[in-house]
Amino acid sequence: MSTLSRYKATLQKWGLKENPFRPIPPDDPQELARIFYGRTDKIELALPALYEGRNILIRGAWGIGKTATILTLLHRLQAEVAELNEEMLVLYFGSIPGDSPNDFYRALLFGLADTLKEKDEEAAAIFDSIRGVSFTKAKKNIEGKVNLGILSLGAKPTPSEVQ
Repeated sequence: MSTLSRYKATLQKWGLKENPFRPIPPDDPQELARIFYGRTDKIELALPALYEGRNILIRGAWGIGKTATILTLLHRLQAEVAELNEEMLVLYFGSIPGDSPNDFYRALLFGLADTLKEKDEEAAAIFDSIRGVSFTKAKKNIEGKVNLGILSLGAKPTPSEVQ
């Protein structure tokens, strides 16, 4: 029997179509809930601390579910804050490109603008600006009778497109 045949047979034995253990947990809360279990007591302990604006530390060896715990915790925090008819802006950064303080601030501003762009026109403009997209609107009257609207769209190439 081949390695892949044994692998597929093992998945079928456990009633699975795919391996639920991945290097990076899924972003979808329902999919995450399907594979996340056994840390309810930790979530219950951390939720009030985050709600009050305090910090928590989650540490451990590679692959034990730290990221899954964090994503589950953030999803529960958003859901429970919404149940209280309150608003809380929850941002999660899996990694931040670059290594300077300016790179961190740019990523933070981008995350905020991305989250708020649907509710706030200024946030949408910041989001587009950081992405390198610019919109210019101009109206001109030609001979005092015809309104002509001009829309200019520009975008900067990303570093991967330049190479």
